[in-house]
Amino acid sequence: MDEYTEKELNYIARMCPMNDVMMQVMFEDNVELVEYILRLMTGIKDLTVLRMEIQKNINGSLLYKSVRFDVYAVDSAGRKYNLEIQNKPSGAHGDRARYYMGMMDTHSVKKGEEEIILPQTYVIFIVTSTSYEIKKPLYHFIYKEIETNLPLDTESHIIYFDLSCNAKKELEDLQHDLQCVNPGDMRIEVMRRSAIWCKETDIGVRKMCAISREIYQDGVDAGKKEGIDIGKKEGIDIGKREAVIDYVKKGKLSITEGAKDLNITPSELEDMLKAK
Repeated sequence: MDEYTEKELNYIARMCPMNDVMMQVMFEDNVELVEYILRLMTGIKDLTVLRMEIQKNINGSLLYKSVRFDVYAVDSAGRKYNLEIQNKPSGAHGDRARYYMGMMDTHSVKKGEEEIILPQTYVIFIVTSTSYEIKKPLYHFIYKEIETNLPLDTESHIIYFDLSCNAKKELEDLQHDLQCVNPGDMRIEVMRRSAIWCKETDIGVRKMCAISREIYQDGVDAGKKEGIDIGKKEGIDIGKREAVIDYVKKGKLSITEGAKDLNITPSELEDMLKAK
């Protein structure tokens, strides 16, 4: 096994499948696991995944936001699925689900096709909690007419699976296993095998460490960039302030005009002038 720090190994030991790192490694090329979860979420017992991809980028445009799906899958009937793991309720609000659905639809019709025929699509969020007043483990939303509940003739589905609400049978087992840190205690066979592979094999641990290090480095780089950007902004602000003070001293700007340029009060600018 490669050399890993004790801190990294302890971090991996505390991971459960709801952790983004473990989720990526568990689901990668794991059609059996993805099929199992999608069947439970949708109720489609004969669902067969033909292809899948984790961390799939769906490009927007020059002006609009791109997205990255945790898991993207297509089944033998042409249905499309986006499965998301969310530990923060703010990351699973309705607008996000709607936007993800829209991105899936946008990439389902090619240029030149005269008729718009969309596949049946599912956006599924597995969340630690929801803000709905009516509490239940599984919420399944479709488009309906308000007064009559008549469903719109389109096959768009948004599903939330809430881990904080008591479920029964297989859903209860899935709730348990998604939050379980010890693979040996998991109840679902495919979950247990997948977790053991992640945590107890050389290749699984290596992959989890590699992703953890990458995420850590991305955070460091983002922090450095933010620091540089703040430094540049402060430098620009200081330069602008010095220029305005110089112009006021030379009579090229009034105190009122200079204060307006710096977005401060005239009295604050007067204090700056006295300090100089």
